[in-house]
Amino acid sequence: MGTLPRSVLFITLALAIGAQSARAEAKDVGPEAGVLFNTFLFRGPGEVLGVSGGGTFVTNSRGERWQRSTRGLVNAAGVEAFNFSTCQARSSPSILYATTGEGLFRSDDFADHWSALPRFQTRCWSAAT
Repeated sequence: MGTLPRSVLFITLALAIGAQSARAEAKDVGPEAGVLFNTFLFRGPGEVLGVSGGGTFVTNSRGERWQRSTRGLVNAAGVEAFNFSTCQARSSPSILYATTGEGLFRSDDFADHWSALPRFQTRCWSAAT
């Protein structure tokens, strides 16, 4: 009666480790963690948008703090769409277009909000001679 069975000891240990890892917080990996960008776009003093394999990020503080920009830039399942490339409209630096695996997206407010553009319908015409 003085010793506990090993199975009880292992279960207690597993529960303690599980409870400790449940308290752990997920951390978003962004530019501050050394993510390299393949695209940089600029709007005003200190306003930069960066696109990398890790996502789309915006800073208004000259790169001191970055925020992920995903409002609307998601696929049908609600997961962030992989942004292959982003470009800026010549007419206004606030207007952005993002090409993703889910289609083309547009932002009118420098990536604060994104909306999916309708997919293009293409038709093949053939002519017999």
